[in-house]
Amino acid sequence: MKIITIIVTVMVLLVGILYFGTSLLKEKELNNISENIKIETDQELKYVNISEITLQKPGYVAIREFTEGRVGQMIEVSKYLEAGVHKNVHIDVSYAEGNIEDAIALLYVDGGEEGFNPITSQIVMVKNTQPAARMIRSGEYIPIESLGALLQNFSEESSAEIAQEVVYTDQGFSPANVVISVGDTVRFVNSSSFGMWVATDEHPQHTILSTFDQFGIAENSETYDYTFDKAGEWGYHDHIDASKLGMVIVEQN
Repeated sequence: MKIITIIVTVMVLLVGILYFGTSLLKEKELNNISENIKIETDQELKYVNISEITLQKPGYVAIREFTEGRVGQMIEVSKYLEAGVHKNVHIDVSYAEGNIEDAIALLYVDGGEEGFNPITSQIVMVKNTQPAARMIRSGEYIPIESLGALLQNFSEESSAEIAQEVVYTDQGFSPANVVISVGDTVRFVNSSSFGMWVATDEHPQHTILSTFDQFGIAENSETYDYTFDKAGEWGYHDHIDASKLGMVIVEQN
C-alpha cells in the first residue's frame, strides 16, 4: 500500500511539473517575442536590426509606417524566418519609400506560403491586448487600437457614429464624392459582386493618406470604417479594380 501511495505521489508531481513547466515556457516564449527585443538603427535609417526574436511559428518582421497613432503602409519585410530563436535580424530600408522615421517593427506568422502575404499572414500577439509591435526608434509598444483595419473584422459593423455611407456596387462607389468634417467617420459598404478593398491614392503604393487603407478584402455586405482626422481632399480607389474611384473632402470644423 505504501509503494502504491509513493507511485501515485510521484505521478502527481510529474504531471504538475509538466503542466506548470510548459505554461511557464510558453509565457517565456511569448515574452521573448517582444519584451527582450532590442531594435537598432543607424542615424540615417538605412537599416533596422532586431537583436533577438523568438517565433513559436514561422513568420516575418515587417517594418510599417506609423502616422499620428495609426499603422500605415508596408515599408519592408524581413526574409522568411523559421520557428525558433533568431539573432540580429537585419532589414535593409535604405531604398524604401515612406515615413521610416516613425516606423514600427511588427511580427507576423506565416500564412502557409513561405512568402509574406498581407492577407493570410497573421499579426503576432504578445497578449490578447498587446500586439508584438514596437517603434523602431524608441522601442515603445504600440496599443492594439493603432492597428486599425489590420485587425478589423469586415463582417462586424463597428459602433462608431457614421457621418456618411458610401456603397460600392458593380458600377463603382456611390456617392463617389462625399463632404465631411474633421473627426467624422465614413462607412464603405460592399454591395457589389466582387471583393472590395478601399485604399487611398495613388495606386498601388497608397501614399496620399497612408493609413486610409483596408489592408484586406471585404466581401459582399461587409463594411469598412475610417475616421478622417486631417482636413483635405482625399482621393481613393478600389485596390482590386483601380478604375473605381472616389473622393472624401474633409473640411475643418
